[in-house]
Amino acid sequence: MPGEPDRLFLLGLAANPAGTQDFSAWRRVDEIADGPDGALRKGKETDDYRLRYRIERSM
Repeated sequence: MPGEPDRLFLLGLAANPAGTQDFSAWRRVDEIADGPDGALRKGKETDDYRLRYRIERSM
């Protein structure tokens, strides 16, 4: 998003993951590029960014 730091979520999915019916558990952000030089830092429990996902496969 413009004006926002990059946020990385490392999902650890297989190269060809199976579909899922439900959403995953909420995941905390793994890394954020919010330093003055844009360097990545590890996400902390206090970072208010979470993500969950569902894999939908088309036939």
